[in-house]
Amino acid sequence: MSVPVGKRKTSPLEWQVLATDIRVEIIRLMGSEKIVPKSMRFTLALPTVKDAHALVRSVIHARDVYPTDRQAYELRRRHLMDAVGWCDVLEDDMALIKAIWDNTDLNRFDRTIARLEREKLLLRNRMAADRKTARDKGFLPHDLVDGQ
Repeated sequence: MSVPVGKRKTSPLEWQVLATDIRVEIIRLMGSEKIVPKSMRFTLALPTVKDAHALVRSVIHARDVYPTDRQAYELRRRHLMDAVGWCDVLEDDMALIKAIWDNTDLNRFDRTIARLEREKLLLRNRMAADRKTARDKGFLPHDLVDGQ
């Protein structure tokens, strides 16, 4: 049974909840004086927090588009790919901060990086599921390779 587009509600899927949790964790990390000194807040912490916000924005935009036709499928796929890209950027941000400050609590960074890897996996799985749905519904050819 299919739910009409106007009556669909947000479901708390893991890929959505995890993105928000990652943002909260990064805000806490970047706000900690032990991890990022005040002298480096504008150089390191602020861009990293902005990247975390961008990740959540991309996930929210992807969540709000349901692939009912090819145009919606491509829009959602673009938002999901953006979210994966933001995860990569955040991983690079974490690696940079670890490289600059040797005395930071590396376990907290490793947990965040592991969560970013999990988020990327979930987002890629969501793209694969959307692609299967699009092919099953017939608005995406079965022989079409992603990106073409």
